[in-house]
Amino acid sequence: MALGSAAWRGNCQLVILLLEYNADVNARPQPCGGWTALQEAVEQDNKVIVRVLFKVGVDVNASPHHDHGKKALQAAVAEGHFDIAHILLDVGADVNSPTAEMVGITALQGASTKGFLGMVKFLIHVGADPCAPAGKYSAMAKLSGASWYGRLDVIQLLLNAMAAVDPAKPSRKHLARAACSAKMEGHTAIVKNFDPLICSKESGEDSEEGCMDESMDQSEDGEWIEIAPLSMSR
Repeated sequence: MALGSAAWRGNCQLVILLLEYNADVNARPQPCGGWTALQEAVEQDNKVIVRVLFKVGVDVNASPHHDHGKKALQAAVAEGHFDIAHILLDVGADVNSPTAEMVGITALQGASTKGFLGMVKFLIHVGADPCAPAGKYSAMAKLSGASWYGRLDVIQLLLNAMAAVDPAKPSRKHLARAACSAKMEGHTAIVKNFDPLICSKESGEDSEEGCMDESMDQSEDGEWIEIAPLSMSR
């Protein structure tokens, strides 16, 4: 797609020329992981091209490619392009837009995984659903992603937000999966702080599904870093 390629390269003059020759601003992504012109411009953090595309009626919520794709807002947040993220929200981007079918992430999941605390707070403030599912085969859902990168501050914020939406969330399974993610990266303090939350859930829930390690014991030396315990606000 010529327009998408021009947007990806940051060639604003070519973008304008193609639009003058009636290039489809909302052309669907090409096979094999293609992006729309807007998604390409957002990925490159090109505010000028983003605004040009808005002037000709680009769909801010256009669907991404089904495999690993991201909608414009999801891409902006995941890449840390917060100025563009605010622009997209101002023109109607859906903060809870569904993910790509395969390995997709919501905007909130993207911010949580990268540890962007301020953006996580903002997205929750504007209505992002902390319990929304990730795409199929996505290993980096909100809690697991934040745990993988050792972001205790993001984890606590997400736990509070989930509990405010549904006191039953997160499930024991998801807590165990997040604890496994933390353990795999050596974040033993986070693992320890997940333990009482996991135990507080009903014992009938399956805590092993999605866990990539066979146990969640202490580290070999038995030492833990002392930090404030995680909790779930009600």
